Amino acid sequence: MKTIKLMVATAVMALCSVSAFAQTEAGKVMVGAGSSLSLFSGKPSMTVDGNKQTDTKATTNLKLAFDARYFVIDNLAVGAELGYDFSGRDGDSEGTFIIAPAVSYFFLPNSNIRPFLSAQVGYAHLSSTSKAPVSDSKTTTSAGGLYYGVGGGVTYFVNPNVGLTLGLGYTSSSFKKDKVTTTLAGVSSTLGLTFVF
Repeated sequence: MKTIKLMVATAVMALCSVSAFAQTEAGKVMVGAGSSLSLFSGKPSMTVDGNKQTDTKATTNLKLAFDARYFVIDNLAVGAELGYDFSGRDGDSEGTFIIAPAVSYFFLPNSNIRPFLSAQVGYAHLSSTSKAPVSDSKTTTSAGGLYYGVGGGVTYFVNPNVGLTLGLGYTSSSFKKDKVTTTLAGVSSTLGLTFVF
């Protein structure tokens, strides 16, 4: 009797596991949303007429990201990522809108825990408001430029269609307006939800 219960339990677990492993097969669509709060570690730098100046204060920010990917072959997905970053420090604020094609590769196809690597290259638009040091006047500028990111992480699939994702990556955005080049670069972590159809 004990052997039969063990065999039934093993069969049920095997069936559940097999259905959960098909998340990253060719033809599937993955949609995700994630955010990070105060986990960006980086210092903005600005180059004016060839002279580089780095901000002395570290930037903390809020990042929201949405992505959609299509698995062209098993474990390899291509798609697009939309994101918005907001950061503020000492009366200054910056908002960056990002749109970028993306590629991801998932490892361990026979597991509910799926490590992955990803990369994005695209366009970013920066809108910046800065407060004058002496008066309360504010200056607003905007510029567009190159965005890229590389990273990795792990997605834990709680069932065949829903996963929790934890990621760590490096991103960089570079904007040039007139003779001023602004670069925002650093490491950030992300926590998100993933849905597979």
